[in-house]
Order: sequence, then structure tokens, then C-alpha cells
Amino acid sequence: MTSLTYNLTRQQAARLLGISTRTLDRRIRKGKLSYKKEWNKVLLAEEEVLKLKQQPEISTTYEWHIVSDNDNNVSSSNNSLAIYEDIKQIENILSESMERFLKLLAEKDKIIEEKNAIIFSLQHKIWEYESRLKNMIALPDYTKEKENLLLEKEKIELENKYLMDQLKKEKIQKIVLFLFLIVLLLILFLFWINL
Repeated sequence: MTSLTYNLTRQQAARLLGISTRTLDRRIRKGKLSYKKEWNKVLLAEEEVLKLKQQPEISTTYEWHIVSDNDNNVSSSNNSLAIYEDIKQIENILSESMERFLKLLAEKDKIIEEKNAIIFSLQHKIWEYESRLKNMIALPDYTKEKENLLLEKEKIELENKYLMDQLKKEKIQKIVLFLFLIVLLLILFLFWINL
């Protein structure tokens, strides 16, 4: 008897066989596969998994063993055992189908969550763009506002020029007044000297 190498995890073996881990666990319980436990991990022998993979799968068609009372070859206990085995087989197939259904449901839920995330992201971007648009000025309003600002600038420049002219006039007036005072003081000084 060759010693087996336990080198596959339950997940790896299930993937290799194309079944769920629950179905794999049922096959282990039925004794179709041996296992070794290391720490909290269940390890399976790759050779056994490959042999099991090569075996034909259980047919999904159901054959009911119906025995009439007239049939002398089969006893009622065999009839009950056959029905029990059929029920077990149907339970296993239903369980596997339910696992596949739940797996598909989980995948659909994941896809829906991803699409919801995309929708949320797009809604957030739309909200950002809407808030930017609210803060922006429409082009006709912008050009009108620009024209108003240019007119305002021209008015300020004209007022500034007018004030500069007024300032120059005042300076000239002050200089003239100052010169007039100096001349007047000179005249007074001269008049006082002549006295």
C-alpha cells in the first residue's frame, strides 16, 4: 500500500472536482475520500481526488423502485431500503442544487453591490458638477458683467483724471498765492525801508 501525500486543501479539492466544499464534505463523510487534519486545516490526497474525478458522477435522473405486492423476489424491507436510498439521493441532488443556487445568488448580490457602488459614484460626480454649475456664471451674464466692469473702470479713470487736474490747478493756485505773498512781503519790506 502506497502512502498518500495529503497536499490539497478542501477548497483546492472542491475546485479540482468542480463541486462545492459542502458536497466535498459529504463525500468525505461517506468515506469516498480520506483526509488528514493539520492544525485547523483538513488536507486531502491529490491522488484520491483525481481518482474520484475520473469516476462517473451520480446520474441526475431518478429511478423509483416500485415493487408490487405480487412480486415474490423482493421483500418489503428491500423496497423500503430502495426508497430510502432514492430519497437520500434526491436530498443530495437537491442540496447540491441549493448550494449552486445560493452561490449564484451570492454572485448576483456581489454584482448588484458593484453596480450600486458605480451608481453612487456617478451620483456623487453629478452632485459635484451641479454644485460647480451653481457657482459658475452663465456666458451671457459673464459678458454683461464684464461690460459693466469696463464701464465702471472707465468712469473711475475719468474721475481720477478729473481729480488729478483739480489737484494740479490747486497746486498752481497755491504757488501763485505763495508768490503773490512773497511779492507783497517784498513790497512791504521795501516800503518799510523807505520810510
